[in-house]
Amino acid sequence: MIRFLKLLPSASLFVILGVVVLPSVAAQAADDPSRPIVTKEIDDLITIIEDDGEREKFLQRLRLLKKASEDSTIANTPTTPGATVLQQLSDQVSVAGSRLVQSVETLTTLPGAVVKLFKGLNSTEERGIWLGAIFKILAVLLAGYLTEILIRRLVKRPREAIESTDRETFWSRLPLQIGRFLLELIGIVAAVTVAYALLSATDPGNTTRVIAIALINATALVRLISALMRVALSPRVNKIRLVPVSDETANYWSVWIRRLSVFSVYGYIALETGYLLGFQPELYNVLSSILGLGVLLMLIVLVQQNRRLVAKLISGHNHDSAASLFRKRIGELWNVATIVYLVLVFAVWISDKPGSFLVVVKGSLATIIIIVGAIILGTIVNRLVDRSFRLSDELRTRFPYLEARTNRFVPKIKTIITTLVSLIAVLSILNSWGINVTKWFESELGALITEKVGSIVFIIFIAVAIWEIVSSLIEHTIHRSQSSTERSARLETLLPLARKTLLVVLSVMVTLTVLSELGLNIGPLLAGAGVVGLAIGFGAQSLVKDIITGIFILIEDSISVGDFVDVGGPNGTVESLSIRTLRLRDIEGNVSTIPFSSVNTVLNYTRDYGISLLEIGIAYREDVDQVIEVLKRLGEEMMEDEGLAKDILEPLVVQGIHRLDDSAVTLRARIKTTAGMQWAMRREFFKRMKKRFDELEIEIPFPHQTIYFGADKKGFAQAAPIQIENKPERVKED
Repeated sequence: MIRFLKLLPSASLFVILGVVVLPSVAAQAADDPSRPIVTKEIDDLITIIEDDGEREKFLQRLRLLKKASEDSTIANTPTTPGATVLQQLSDQVSVAGSRLVQSVETLTTLPGAVVKLFKGLNSTEERGIWLGAIFKILAVLLAGYLTEILIRRLVKRPREAIESTDRETFWSRLPLQIGRFLLELIGIVAAVTVAYALLSATDPGNTTRVIAIALINATALVRLISALMRVALSPRVNKIRLVPVSDETANYWSVWIRRLSVFSVYGYIALETGYLLGFQPELYNVLSSILGLGVLLMLIVLVQQNRRLVAKLISGHNHDSAASLFRKRIGELWNVATIVYLVLVFAVWISDKPGSFLVVVKGSLATIIIIVGAIILGTIVNRLVDRSFRLSDELRTRFPYLEARTNRFVPKIKTIITTLVSLIAVLSILNSWGINVTKWFESELGALITEKVGSIVFIIFIAVAIWEIVSSLIEHTIHRSQSSTERSARLETLLPLARKTLLVVLSVMVTLTVLSELGLNIGPLLAGAGVVGLAIGFGAQSLVKDIITGIFILIEDSISVGDFVDVGGPNGTVESLSIRTLRLRDIEGNVSTIPFSSVNTVLNYTRDYGISLLEIGIAYREDVDQVIEVLKRLGEEMMEDEGLAKDILEPLVVQGIHRLDDSAVTLRARIKTTAGMQWAMRREFFKRMKKRFDELEIEIPFPHQTIYFGADKKGFAQAAPIQIENKPERVKED
């Protein structure tokens, strides 16, 4: 019953409309003096058409009037775009001003029309007619309302089951909302069907039928808008709400949508119905202006109430980028721009230019639909991109650097997709407003530019794809080669150089191709580059030699990062290799940068494996076999040490006596170690050997010096005076 009472103001509007219409129609039929004049003019026109001479004169007059009108139009037509826009604005303002003046003049006649209306209702017959019409209209509305109530009760259980279901995601809630909407739609369709059937059965008059049909259609349209609003917002059921807003926000927007739909739909259909039934044009214009002004004021209030919230949504996160600052400025001015747009739409509404308001409405609705669709499409595509680039655990294990690389390009891909969607949306909006952008693309210039831009984008895309694929393979290869120190060092040297070379080659090729697509003749550029290259080749022979020698050294794998090398002068650990230089750090920490052209020989101490070459000197009196056994035992002890065994490739090998020196017998032994560990092994072996020789009292000889004083002819050596002095003991002082 409450809903039926809510419809009474709208029903009253249409009843008053019918009451106003009948006197105006009667007045036009009885008092309009223009009807006989129109009949006489028609008779005169028939006479002119039937008479050949009169018809020719009439046609000449029409041609003269047409020519004068064309001359006047050409003379008054602006010749520049700015003047055209100003002229159109001036015309719109002039028409709107005329409409406002006419509306004010018509409003001054309304009191008299109201008095005439009430005088007409004093007639018993007239009151009976309109009371019967009102009764029939209310009966039709009540029947439709009761039908909807009945249907709602029949579908109450499935509707409550849908509303009690709790779903988390948008896609799981959407089917429930569609089902709920279909249940409400059944009630609306049934109510409209019953109302039309009862209206046909009662056989009302023409005026009553038009008013009843208009009221039924308006009510059905308002109910349909409310049903769609409940699908999106669900102000009373938040478990299946599609739009992620609070209960307060959902109820706020539902109230405003209901206000706007009721006022605009009932008002517009009432105006059109009144015009159909015989409203005078002046009265129609006044009421339409009032209706448009009411909708304008409601929308302005709605904009002002939400200006801060929308500004915050437009501004987004606070950043210092140019895009963020631009969005912030848009957020600060959006309400002003929207109000200006609404005022302009209202001006078009009251200007009464044929078809202009319909174009604005279609363009505005299409713009809103396109923007919402673009936002939804962009969101869906971005989520698909996130899901597509999400790697499984197996891929993360196999390609540990792949996720970081793909995630680095996900924002760029999203930006490209957002740009494309925005571009398509802008073109669609322009087409919806009658700006046919497609014709420009179909023109010769547009097709040429589109083809060139497409080719350039395709070339850049292919180059980026090649770069990313090669870079990913390089990083994957380096990661897999880390188990082998030697191979990893070489690859860490060669592959970054190959990647840099590929970057240079791709950059040059893409640049030349893009310039060629833009229409530039790259032949002279290539010739100039060849001349420059030749000049550089002659003038920088040392540089070219460095590069070529470096390439061959790297290809032959003579040197890798981490090797300890001697290049015929400086020696040290290789820290880095470029395309033309070698950088070494010696044992004291000094860094040497050596051009490859000055490298004649390379002595690499850390290639494949190392040999700790041991030369041990013992006294002549020592037992050589005993010492060899001691050395072998020391080698076995080192093999048994877990900290040393991993770097010993083969056991100690004693090769035997290497030399007989002046004061020592020199033995030679060797230990095969991993690359770079030979020096550490030799130091460890000598430490252990010294301790063991001290324990076994094996002498490690050192140089001795014998003093010879000479001899006489008889062979006796001259005596050397020796004096031994006893040092006095120190007396301790008390």
